[in-house]
Amino acid sequence: LSIAALWELDRAFPPPLPATLTVSTEVQDRDGQLLRAFATPDGYWRLGIRLDQVDREFIDMLVAYEDKRFWDHKGVDVLA
Repeated sequence: LSIAALWELDRAFPPPLPATLTVSTEVQDRDGQLLRAFATPDGYWRLGIRLDQVDREFIDMLVAYEDKRFWDHKGVDVLA
């Protein structure tokens, strides 16, 4: 199969992912400080966060571990 065919198949039959993940309910004080968080109904802790709130070094380490060529391809690493 060609790259174009794989791309089209992926667009036609996307994996069954939820539109959005349920995030944990958070209780904050009037200044936005987190007082309490509750697990999601499925028992996970999913706290909402923006990318600019995550330490850049953590992102670099995660990308290096998961996909060291992440920044060099457009979503599909044909070398992998």
